[in-house]
Amino acid sequence: MPDEGKRAEAQAELQRAMLDQKADLNKAMADVMKADASSESAMARNARPIVVYWALAMITWVGVASPMIGLQAETIAALKGVPEDLWSLLSVGIGAYMLARSVDKIVPQVLAK
Repeated sequence: MPDEGKRAEAQAELQRAMLDQKADLNKAMADVMKADASSESAMARNARPIVVYWALAMITWVGVASPMIGLQAETIAALKGVPEDLWSLLSVGIGAYMLARSVDKIVPQVLAK
């Protein structure tokens, strides 16, 4: 756009739309987390925390325990056999859990202002 004013206005509008979209996505993720947490199913309530604990245990094993007992090379060789898609799924799950927990804590503070 040759007009600087219109370009700045369009850019601001685009940024607002992107922020609104991100806020909607975060709210949807928080709603899913709240539904899972309030579910009567123990599996639904605890699935994400169990995955996070498992991931922390694996990181501790690979980074701390296995080197101490001389099994780091074997552990890393075994982990290389895990399909890339499974690692991606795990990363997204943990990231979504962390984001939703953060949103769940931050949004009430922002809305209260």
